[in-house]
Amino acid sequence: HRAGVPVFDVVFLGLGADGHTLSLFPDSEAVKETERLVVENRADGEWRLTMTFRLVNNARYLVFLIGGREKAGVLKELLSGPPDKNKLPAAGIKPLKGRLLCLADREAASQLPPSEKTPAPSQ
Repeated sequence: HRAGVPVFDVVFLGLGADGHTLSLFPDSEAVKETERLVVENRADGEWRLTMTFRLVNNARYLVFLIGGREKAGVLKELLSGPPDKNKLPAAGIKPLKGRLLCLADREAASQLPPSEKTPAPSQ
C-alpha cells in the first residue's frame, strides 16, 4: 500500500478510438474522481465498474496494448502533447512511482513520427 491505496504489480490497459481506457470515457464523472478507488460509470446505456486514476496510477507497471488503424489518430494525439484527460481519458494514466509502457501494432502506430517508433527486436 502507498498512502492507503493498493499497489498492483502490472495493469494492462487498452485504448479506445475515442481515447477512453478502462471504463473511463470522455467527459464522464468517473474521469473527475479523485478520492474513490473504484466507481460506477454509465457508457453505451450500460452501467460499468471501473478503477479510477488514483488506484491505477499507483501500479508498479502500466502497459497499454494498442492495436488497429482506428486507434492511430488518438495514439498520435495522446503522445503529441499534454492532452486534457476529460476529453482523452487515457491521458490521465500517469504512474506515480511506476513505469509506463506503450505497445502498439504497426497500424496503431502508423501516424507516429519515425522517431517515436521502435521496431521489435529481431529474432
